[in-house]
Amino acid sequence: MVIVNKTRDRLISNKSPTTQPGLKMSSLETVKAAASIIEHVQQGKGSIKNLCYGNKDKSINKKMLYALVCECCKSFFALKNAVLSVSSVDEENVIFWMILLLEFVNGSFRYDLNDKTVQAFWKAKDKLKSEFEVMKKKFPPFKDANEKFKYMRINRLVDADELPEHFEQVKSEKQLKENTFMFDKHVKDLLVLSPSCNITNLPGYRNGALVSQDKASCIPAFVLAPPPGAHVIDCCAAPGNKTTQLACMVGNEGRVFAIERDQERFETLKQMVKKANADSIVECHNRDFLSLDPSLPKYADVRYALVDPSCSGSGMPLSLERYVSQSEEYDEARLEQLAKFQTMAIKQAMSFPKVQRVVYSTCSVHERENEMVVEEVLQSMPQWKLANKPLPVWPRRGLSKYKFADNLIRSDRTDHTIGFFVALFIRQ
Repeated sequence: MVIVNKTRDRLISNKSPTTQPGLKMSSLETVKAAASIIEHVQQGKGSIKNLCYGNKDKSINKKMLYALVCECCKSFFALKNAVLSVSSVDEENVIFWMILLLEFVNGSFRYDLNDKTVQAFWKAKDKLKSEFEVMKKKFPPFKDANEKFKYMRINRLVDADELPEHFEQVKSEKQLKENTFMFDKHVKDLLVLSPSCNITNLPGYRNGALVSQDKASCIPAFVLAPPPGAHVIDCCAAPGNKTTQLACMVGNEGRVFAIERDQERFETLKQMVKKANADSIVECHNRDFLSLDPSLPKYADVRYALVDPSCSGSGMPLSLERYVSQSEEYDEARLEQLAKFQTMAIKQAMSFPKVQRVVYSTCSVHERENEMVVEEVLQSMPQWKLANKPLPVWPRRGLSKYKFADNLIRSDRTDHTIGFFVALFIRQ
């Protein structure tokens, strides 16, 4: 079963930064890692999600790290201006202080005063808190388009009740409120919930019958559409949401080969597969997908491939490239490097002898990672073509300058989801 645990327990006390036994909290190392990640994102060195879950420090809780970074991003300008109002902060510690301030305001501050930077912050904490309250009015927290709804995917591999009996099904988004739900009109087995709904209290969330997965993230596997009993290869599988979604689709008679190169992300993948009750369906491999031998007998029946490789993450709702820096300037060299890998990954997926359908997806808004990659693949792989308008009811398509634009899927925050791109290749 998949359980996205409550990422951070709120510790309701601002009296002193002493550790209380048995309480979960961010370590000082986590705060430092979060500050470093925010700086890297601002410099265009990666997306929040990739940098958080790619952190090599095994002592750091990755979900907690991700939550901390996202929370800081939401109130970035208010936090930054509050910190800059205090003359005693060193320039290199501004983001570090911003996170400490966030923790203090939220009642989660439990750090050792022996650290000199923490000492300096603690002396100014009251003024900082006061300034933050003022700055929040001037710089309110970012509201993401997808905050209008919460999405929960039904995991059919777990036989359990998904929602409490008192939850009422409604037919339109306008009717959604705290104890109501509706089925998504595009993706099967996807529930739409009110933003006021506390998903951690849902029985299906706790027992793995419900998986917190954004709508756009569900579309690639849904478009790939492997039937029950099919063999599928998931080429860059971690953290595993799409992997377990595929496992639900192929069922106990099917097979999903989940490939992940990074060791730490691979461990996350295995944990998610286990929690999803998909162990008997998913075969996890810790290796580079590009080094895989498609001719091995175990892959002889693979007819479906999902390619969701590393990308810029520019479509993610809390990427600092768009929310903090408000800049559309990106490192062209980095995009070029990502695009080359993405192209190679698609071609590798197409090289499996019996594969008939390949889905390519990114959480990027960049043409270089999306339409241009598709164009390169079509030019070099003439035995493949794009499927005709997959998910035909979806309104948003590729960039109109491309003749195959109608055969692509794009999403953005106006669709109440994240920025996403999907292409379905079929063998001719």
